[in-house]
Amino acid sequence: MELLEMGMLRASYRTGEQCAKPAFPASPYVLTDKLKPLSSHETDRLRVTLDEASLCLSIYDKRQQRDVTKLCPGAGEGNAFTLAMDKGKTEQLYGLGQEHPAPGTTDGDWLKRGKRVAGSKYGNQLVDAKGGLVGNTQFPILYALGKDATPWSLFLDNSYPQNWGFQGDPFKVGVKGGDDLRFYFRVGESLADLRRGYMQLVGK
Repeated sequence: MELLEMGMLRASYRTGEQCAKPAFPASPYVLTDKLKPLSSHETDRLRVTLDEASLCLSIYDKRQQRDVTKLCPGAGEGNAFTLAMDKGKTEQLYGLGQEHPAPGTTDGDWLKRGKRVAGSKYGNQLVDAKGGLVGNTQFPILYALGKDATPWSLFLDNSYPQNWGFQGDPFKVGVKGGDDLRFYFRVGESLADLRRGYMQLVGK
């Protein structure tokens, strides 16, 4: 786990042979040459606490004096990696790519839908939509917003199919494939601010 100069937290949970490799190897999805780690687990804005027993990461907003969320690793069916995220005061969830559950619906709030599942066992898929094909395409960046919550984003640096559940507390994502679950977490002032941070991270 590391805090970065650009105001992000990055962390990696791994098993097997991955444990003997560098914690944050080069990624085809992230501009790693721009990521400079800090020597502390605290910045002017954030305090990150690691529970050494559970490996959970608790994230606290020092500026607003409130908890942001807690991130906890786990295991699901078929040796899938899972990551749980405390709901806190989150009221809206956006991102995660393209899916069209109902014609004429433009509300992209995943919290209202309750889940976001992969289109196929491979992840992306063209699916039937009443006579036409539309994309179910995964972009693993989640944006969390709320009236009395600190806006945050979570980017999974992982190309395997993902299934997200938002019906309970905590939220949970399961990734089936690979032996390394690496992610980037950031807080911001707004959805637009979080979006800019994501674009800076992936170089788009």
